[in-house]
Amino acid sequence: MDLLHGLGHTYSYASVLKAETALVYQQARSLTDFIPEGFELGKLFTLVYDNIDFLEETLSGSGTSHYTNGIMFQVKPDRSNISVEKKVEIAKSKKTYTPTKDNVSAYHLFKKDCPQYTIVPPVDLHLLEESKDLDLNYILTKLSAQSMPSTWTGANIVISTPLPASNLHYLPIIEASPTEYATVKHVLTEATKMVEQMQCPAAVVVFDQAMYCKAQMIRWTDEELRKRLVIRLGEFHTILAFLGTIGKRFEKSGLEDVLVEAEIVSVGSMKGVTSGHMYNRSVRAHKLLFEALTTLQLKEFLACCDEQTTEIASSTIEDLVGKLVAGVDLSTDKEFHKAFLNHVQNRCKSSSLYQFWNTYLQMVSTLLAFIRGTRTGNFDLHISALRDMLPYFFAYDRVNYSRYGPKVICI
Repeated sequence: MDLLHGLGHTYSYASVLKAETALVYQQARSLTDFIPEGFELGKLFTLVYDNIDFLEETLSGSGTSHYTNGIMFQVKPDRSNISVEKKVEIAKSKKTYTPTKDNVSAYHLFKKDCPQYTIVPPVDLHLLEESKDLDLNYILTKLSAQSMPSTWTGANIVISTPLPASNLHYLPIIEASPTEYATVKHVLTEATKMVEQMQCPAAVVVFDQAMYCKAQMIRWTDEELRKRLVIRLGEFHTILAFLGTIGKRFEKSGLEDVLVEAEIVSVGSMKGVTSGHMYNRSVRAHKLLFEALTTLQLKEFLACCDEQTTEIASSTIEDLVGKLVAGVDLSTDKEFHKAFLNHVQNRCKSSSLYQFWNTYLQMVSTLLAFIRGTRTGNFDLHISALRDMLPYFFAYDRVNYSRYGPKVICI
């Protein structure tokens, strides 16, 4: 670089170090100094905190760095009423970055509290039912002879609209372990300061499993934190917990044998799939089995339905295929769905085995609705699916993942 700089083709190496150092100093400044570029005051924003482990090579394995990293994001607003970041000032003498020591005060949770009971109205289950109908419509399209998207994800990409872009800002790294109460308390305190600086009534703070439990216990003992912060378990960890719930409910039911014999999951990976620890393999396995069992249900229903219902089914499939090819929503007339639902309910009454595996389809459809609501930015569907998950968390002893907020009494 210095040789090229001498010939007038590039910056010198020392100039590059100064510029990079200036950028690092600007990024490390707290929100009390400036509002990140592109962020709008008074508009809801989200904070996400997780561990960042450097995993240095040591002889004993101890002494490695376990720090806490955070980001904040907000949906991009209109070009009006947005903050503008100050110009970067490059100091001539600074070529290296010296991080400031984080003032993480010691914290001990002497008093433990729990959320208060709150009476809330039920969520709109209509959205959840529409999502389940959408999955049924997708499987109906695969019954046709035409070439359709072969996966659930591919079909949803075709019919979904792109999400709006978001502004993203990296927060300074906290040089402390994220599993310590003192670190979590420091994170929550900094989050409340950001709420004040952004002039918002509250902010959403997302944690992983390890930090989430501690953050809720601290929040429940502090009235100010309860007012200013909404703490959420990350969607990824929520799905992992629900995958483990499905695996626990259908343990030793023959589910493992089906997946192994169909060569969807190997024997060595089965424990990780049923426990939910292997996210990609577990979601893929449940998607494939969900499609296979629903296809069997549909074929059985079409084989025993009358001539009028058969004509309705044929027109419904033709309509859905055209909509999927055009890339529009797979909504259709509810007459076929009502007939199919009545058939399933009657079969559940006559066969306990049919009813047992139909509960599997219901749980997986709730999982798919949660994934769809998260990926498409449909918060109402996201909450509806989450509400449907909560009873399963309690029933199968996963109470740590049911603590999404105050204990509720639904009316």
